[in-house]
Amino acid sequence: MPNWWCGPKLRVPKWMAPTIEGARTSFRRRMGTVNSQDSSFRRRLRTLSDNDYGSRFRDSIRRGRRTMSLRSLNRSRSDWTLRRTQSFRDSMHFRRRDGNSTRRRDTTLRRKRTTADIRIIRRSFCHTSASEPNLSTTISGEDGNAEETELDEMTKQADNLRREYEQMQFQEKWRDDMLLKLHQQNLTLSAEEMQLASNTTSFNGVKRRADSLLDQIRVLIRKFLVLAQGDPGLVEACFLIVQEEERRDEDAAKCKEEKGFITPDRPKKWKDKILTELRKVPLLRVENTPQQDRTDDRNWLALHMELMSQKLREDLKILKGLFSACHSLDSDIAQFFIDAYYEYMTQHIQDIVSTGLRHSEIIQLLSWLTEHKNEMRRLNVSFIEGVSLDKAAESILPEHSRKELEQSYLKTVHSNLKQWAKDALQKEREDWQSEDYSPKQDKDGYLYTEFPVHLFDLLRQNLEVAREISPGTYKALLGYCLDEVRDIVQHYAAAVKVYIPTRSVSTTPPSSPQPSPKSAQLVKKIRKTVEPHLSTTAAEEKRCQLNKPKFYVQYSVAALNNFGTIIEHSQLFNQQRPQSEKKNPKQTDEDEDDFTYILNMMRRLAKECFEKFTNDLYAEIKPLLRLVGTKQWFVQNGTSCIGEVCDIITSYTLQLRKQFMGDWREKLEQYMLQEYTKSFSRRTACITCKNAKERQSVAEQISWECDQIENTLLSLQREAEVHISVFNILRQMSEVIHLSDKSTIVLEVTSLVMKHPETTRRQLKAVLRLRGDLKKAKIKKIITNTMAIDDNDSIGYCSGESAVSCATTVGLGSP
Repeated sequence: MPNWWCGPKLRVPKWMAPTIEGARTSFRRRMGTVNSQDSSFRRRLRTLSDNDYGSRFRDSIRRGRRTMSLRSLNRSRSDWTLRRTQSFRDSMHFRRRDGNSTRRRDTTLRRKRTTADIRIIRRSFCHTSASEPNLSTTISGEDGNAEETELDEMTKQADNLRREYEQMQFQEKWRDDMLLKLHQQNLTLSAEEMQLASNTTSFNGVKRRADSLLDQIRVLIRKFLVLAQGDPGLVEACFLIVQEEERRDEDAAKCKEEKGFITPDRPKKWKDKILTELRKVPLLRVENTPQQDRTDDRNWLALHMELMSQKLREDLKILKGLFSACHSLDSDIAQFFIDAYYEYMTQHIQDIVSTGLRHSEIIQLLSWLTEHKNEMRRLNVSFIEGVSLDKAAESILPEHSRKELEQSYLKTVHSNLKQWAKDALQKEREDWQSEDYSPKQDKDGYLYTEFPVHLFDLLRQNLEVAREISPGTYKALLGYCLDEVRDIVQHYAAAVKVYIPTRSVSTTPPSSPQPSPKSAQLVKKIRKTVEPHLSTTAAEEKRCQLNKPKFYVQYSVAALNNFGTIIEHSQLFNQQRPQSEKKNPKQTDEDEDDFTYILNMMRRLAKECFEKFTNDLYAEIKPLLRLVGTKQWFVQNGTSCIGEVCDIITSYTLQLRKQFMGDWREKLEQYMLQEYTKSFSRRTACITCKNAKERQSVAEQISWECDQIENTLLSLQREAEVHISVFNILRQMSEVIHLSDKSTIVLEVTSLVMKHPETTRRQLKAVLRLRGDLKKAKIKKIITNTMAIDDNDSIGYCSGESAVSCATTVGLGSP
């Protein structure tokens, strides 16, 4: 049995008897005279003091000493050792000595920190503190002394806080033990009596001390988190005290379950009170964020959110610095602080959204949300272990609110794109009618206008903004852009078709026979009779179509080149789409996806516009080609109609993209060859050579014009393309015209037909008639006896008879 028990009857420490008697005296003094009939209550209290030290207590009462002070209590328990707790094993360590030795603290565990220790601890925290970024630099001796003094004061403050808590804990422990003994002695006390027993002279200051200590802890934590002032060790001591009180609340709850006894003021719930205090810190930080007037600054929301993010980063640095310097703190506290921070940020953002946002403000908010989540994801890698920043950032705005903002953004962008395309197309039409400015040239010399450039710059800017908002918004807007490009190309093609006049020109030989001169004269008379009665509107439209603007050709070429630019940029946009979205899951491999359909539609519209443009080109050069073989063509007068044709072709095609020159070059050659040879077949207009000199001049002119046409069309040829000219047949015909010996005509005609089977009977008849030295009967005999004519008016080879026999038959003599 320990030596401090008073006796076998009641196990009460020697120094505790006066305290119990003081409780009885306090009952009498506060509650008045005890009822004489309640003899059992008097007897129980008297029993507590009937021991060996009762005389000592009565003597002290006679001398006026009602109770012993706390200092006397501490001196009287020289052999008592406090029960060591896990939370304060470094600060509450006592030793037991022999009988007369006094208690002393363990200097090994509670030794005073040296200046070097204080500096190391302070520097380790200040490296991460946002309020003191430059404390790690080298300072002078005077500044170092001031810093050491400040650190010493903070260390003393932490020691005083721990010491005060130890004293309060000591008082509460013995008060609780006393009340537990009363409970164990089957002394039934009411709640008022229990309160009176705990408020004796020795313990009446415990509650005030506890409340004062709690207020002090609140002030220290708020000062550290809000102002970044204070020692991390001091804050750590505050949280450790709170954790210890939480553990004692749990012990009191267990005692109530086991023994049916709970001490006054329990549970204190200091942890809940401190967490409530922690929730006020982010509330103050969020509410005190400066906010500009939206009427003065269009970017007020972006600035406001950035200031809020800056405050959050500063608080996270302070929190990280605290936990890096104090390893005994629980990470749940940091997670609670961060969750509370984001809760108030979410509420604040929802208040802003509820007031209504403009389009630019929606972009600013959505962009900030994405950027903030990415930033928290990066910070989470090196943050406090067990604390999740990215999960807290994900809940900063509800999903339904975010989707509503994204849909509002996409709807506004789509509407803006449609309006912009309408205005830009109207501006493009006005530029086509310009008489002062021609379209620009790119680095390759191709003409273009600003319409597709501005269009895809606008789309690219919107896509960059959507990429900053979120990947989902970017994908949705990319689909909108492709659909909008499709609609714009359709409207643009319609405008180009209206700009280029409709002039139907047949590029193939007519299937029906040409009308006779008499019927042609009859048609002219009918037109002269009917045209005055036509509507004036149709005549005006025809004149407007033929009245071309000054830079009609240049703007038509630029418009066609714009189709190629739009198709190229659309392909680049399609490359940015995810592979999973390029094909519809319901489509098979043989089906084309949406973009392929759009691309084919663009190419078809571009081809239609180009065909209309080439028809206009054919209509321009056809009157000039009809002059071939006439007197005007033969006299020339210093100019050549074929030279003008080559100039027109150059102006129409030189600055046109090569993608349009594929099959069209061959069509142009066939058309010019057809019109050129057809000109010699006109009996009324075609000339007839009178002598050998004129035949030589005609042959040389035909050969020179063939070279000129070939050189002009050579610019339309693709690189590394081998092409055989179709104008070699004209050179062969010029040799037939240039022949001076009639006996060799049959040989030349036979060679012409063998090299060019597509030569028609009409073409040969026109060439032989152009010579002027052959009669119609001889021309007919040459064609009939030398060549076989099929039903389609095509020429076959001579069969059975040689060229010499053919020449003898027609009467031209032997070669």
